[in-house]
Amino acid sequence: MTEYVIREVGSRQWLVFADRRCIAFCANENEAVKAMNGHSARTRLARDEIAPQPLQEAISPQSGAAFQTHGTQELAAVPDG
Repeated sequence: MTEYVIREVGSRQWLVFADRRCIAFCANENEAVKAMNGHSARTRLARDEIAPQPLQEAISPQSGAAFQTHGTQELAAVPDG
């Protein structure tokens, strides 16, 4: 889980940190909250995109060969016999 900190560093100057790394410099607190929420959503989306997809088996209608699909990759299996 990412730890977020919003810190006022001067008049109209806000810094947003994610896990102790500065991710945004904002003019007001509302912009800082938006930056934090945007970063959180992008991080969550990226994490969901790289999560492993379950393997599915399908039969190719043209050849009758079995295929295992994983995300966008297809691995052909040579039928026995």
